[in-house]
Parts: sequence; C-alpha cells; structure tokens
Amino acid sequence: MAKDHFFFKMDMLILLALRKQDCYGYELVHIIKEQTDGVIDLKLGTLYPVLYRLIDDQCISSSDVVENRRVRVYYHMEPKGEEYLQQLLTKYLSWSSAIQKLIERG
Repeated sequence: MAKDHFFFKMDMLILLALRKQDCYGYELVHIIKEQTDGVIDLKLGTLYPVLYRLIDDQCISSSDVVENRRVRVYYHMEPKGEEYLQQLLTKYLSWSSAIQKLIERG
C-alpha cells in the first residue's frame, strides 16, 4: 500500500509538470523543486523508474533531442496521461479534504 501511495504522488507531480511543457529529467526535478519552494526535492534515481513506468503505461512519451552536441531525452504527456492526471487529482483532492476534516475535528 505504501509503495502504491508513493507512485500515486510521484505520478501526479511528474504529470503536473509535463502538463505545462515537455521536459528532460533534470529539468523536471528542477521545476518540481522550484514550484514547491524546495519542499519536494526529487532525486534522479527516484524519477527515472517512474518515468519509464509512465512510458510503459502510455501516459507519456519520450523523444531524443540533440542540443549542443548532447542528446537529451524529452518527455511529453500523452492524452492517456491527461486522463490519468485527472483521476489522480480527483483522488488527491478527496484525500486532502478528508485529512483537513480530521485536522479541524482533532
């Protein structure tokens, strides 16, 4: 269960970042860290297994782009990824609301 909950959060973070623009791995880590004011600081070793799984699930795709004689792999959210993100956001908002109720009533 805890592992599923971990992937649920990681999937949502990555898809939220890719919703705005295509990104390469290090850029995704930077965007997530920056937009969460440093609270969420992913490591590349944590990021890539999730990216590969999202590719296998056809939620995102990847493409190689040569920049300054260097190949970067850019990730792009596919329509299936947008649908999945909507499901994750609905679930997250439901959980967040339930937790807020516990806090207020506790």
